[in-house]
Amino acid sequence: MLHVCLFKRFTLLFFLFVTHVAIAQKAYQIKDIPDPKNNGGGYVSDPDKILGINAVSQLNSTIADFESKTNVQVAVVVVNDFDHDKEDFDFAYELFNTWGIGSKTSNNGLLLFISKERRKYRFITGTGAEGVLPDVKLKHIAEQQLIPAFRENDFATGITNTINAIGEIILKPEHKSELNQLFTQQDSNNDLENFLLPTGIIILLFWGAFKIVNRQAKNATKDKSRSGGDQYEKIGKGCAVAMMITFVTGFIFFFLVEWIWLKK
Repeated sequence: MLHVCLFKRFTLLFFLFVTHVAIAQKAYQIKDIPDPKNNGGGYVSDPDKILGINAVSQLNSTIADFESKTNVQVAVVVVNDFDHDKEDFDFAYELFNTWGIGSKTSNNGLLLFISKERRKYRFITGTGAEGVLPDVKLKHIAEQQLIPAFRENDFATGITNTINAIGEIILKPEHKSELNQLFTQQDSNNDLENFLLPTGIIILLFWGAFKIVNRQAKNATKDKSRSGGDQYEKIGKGCAVAMMITFVTGFIFFFLVEWIWLKK
């Protein structure tokens, strides 16, 4: 009886061990990694609980401060393992684009992707931020902050120190000003595009309506020989003038509203 109980306990422990190992060695696909923006609005994805709650909370707070001051959007992803059919750069780059890290107009995102089991890390930088955070500078930060801590198996400290080092760079007055200026310029260009498109549509509609009314007026003129021809001509010209006044008034109103909105 004693041997049976011991065997059952051993079997249970073995099953729990195998299950734990299987979970720890899960190779994530892009779709399997939870986007922190959709889970409480954070910036750190740590599905394998490598960093710990306190470290994740601190990183979220630090990154939120960066974003509020410089518009740079930073994301950190830490997993044990990832798709074995992809290189670390390809995987991180696809993740960066899938999540859409950074603003669409200024492309000012930064992703730090880390695989604990494979001892890999990658920075993916949007074109709007790479002027302030070039690959050479990020590599230097990793060599100083990230890699030494990883060798001690202290991932939380390594990532925290790395993010803080990045923050020191982007929060420098000259860099902060450059990043915010880029964001403003790109956003203004996008607003101008949004303004020009409907303006062009209105002009085309006006031109089309004018041509139609003008054609009707000409047809009325040709029908002068019929009874009431002069009356039809006057009606046609009156409609043309009314249409022109309506469209011009509408265009001016729309132009002023859009201009005031862009100036805000």
